[in-house]
Amino acid sequence: MGAALAEVGAAPNHKFRGEGVEMKRCPYCSAKINEQFNFCVECEQQVKCIACGNHLLPGKSKCLICGTSIMRGIHPSSSLNEYSFEEEQEEGTYKRQIYLKFSDVAIDKAGQYLARYIQPWPPREVIGPGTEVTRTAPALEAGPEPSVEAEVVPASTVAPQPAQQPSDEYDWVDTYTFKDGDRLEIKLVDFKGKTKAEQKRRLVLLYVWGYNRHFGQPVPSRSPMIQLAKDKKLWDNTFSHQITRMRDDVLIESDDGIRLSPGAKAEVDKVLRELQDGGLKGYDYQAVKPPRKTSRRGRKSKAALEAIQSQVDQWIAAEVDLGSFDVRQLQTAFQRQKVQFGLWVLKKKLGVKNAPLDAVVKYITQEFPTMGGSARSLKDSVTGQTFVGRTPQGERFLTQRGEEDIEALLPEDLKNSERVSQE
Repeated sequence: MGAALAEVGAAPNHKFRGEGVEMKRCPYCSAKINEQFNFCVECEQQVKCIACGNHLLPGKSKCLICGTSIMRGIHPSSSLNEYSFEEEQEEGTYKRQIYLKFSDVAIDKAGQYLARYIQPWPPREVIGPGTEVTRTAPALEAGPEPSVEAEVVPASTVAPQPAQQPSDEYDWVDTYTFKDGDRLEIKLVDFKGKTKAEQKRRLVLLYVWGYNRHFGQPVPSRSPMIQLAKDKKLWDNTFSHQITRMRDDVLIESDDGIRLSPGAKAEVDKVLRELQDGGLKGYDYQAVKPPRKTSRRGRKSKAALEAIQSQVDQWIAAEVDLGSFDVRQLQTAFQRQKVQFGLWVLKKKLGVKNAPLDAVVKYITQEFPTMGGSARSLKDSVTGQTFVGRTPQGERFLTQRGEEDIEALLPEDLKNSERVSQE
């Protein structure tokens, strides 16, 4: 009995004895080896020599008995055999090249990710009976055309197929930019700009880009862009001046019209991505509320209103740089804090310490419309003098407590940024 137990205990884990036949196990997955096959029925690795039939030692490249090379297949974990990536970027140009060499297993795994880079096969052409036609492999969207030997296809086996057009990444924009006679129509109410000046810049960029997309030529003149800015409530007496300044970096204006410079493509792509990622619903510049009725005593003369608007236009023309701060972060702030922000910008960026409340509110609603708040609600929010003080002449200024209150909502880089120099 003791001898029998010793014999059973001495049997190794990877062997099985039954009816005098020793059943070996696969050295790769430990499954039982079927002696009828040269490969494991579980992991499909070669475990026996094809020439002499003897069992192989794991990890060897040939049979150590007869010297036959082991015909081992590609392991399922194999991925890319070769990969290289090159990227070149110069002023106005960008170039990217990707070289890939796949194993058979990797093609199935990577195909779903590379489908958008590979163009469809061109339609096959049948010239006549007995005529042979050739085809070449499609080129990658970015990178050199791969070198592939031509495949000879008998004409009798070739069937014509309908041509397929490659997808356009800007198809979704055509819902909002389209032809309207000889002008371009843009059905957007918010260009996702943080200030009115940035809204106007993006309107010009999208119009010039869209006009070239739909008409295939530069914009003939500034007139259609000026009219569109008026329709979107973005026009003022600085609009044409802004187009002139844009010629320094993103526009080319010549006798044949206005077109984008080579370096403008990156900025247009950024605007389109923000429109697509952030949705197309935003502040509606066309939703103009009817004016609130006031008594004759409370009305200002036409000359006084024009003087206020002229002052506001000068502030807007200064184009305050807010850095990375987006004024839409103040949409949930108190109306009083929005007035404080307007006074803070005037004081810190433009050096204006005191200003009439009407002028401050006009500046806020025209320069930072995406921050929200009607003119009436902003005016009504200014009560007392704890946060917003008042001079003997009736002008408003930001108190020390009001400055501390609004700066608690602003980032450090904005608070530490330099003041805009006025001409």
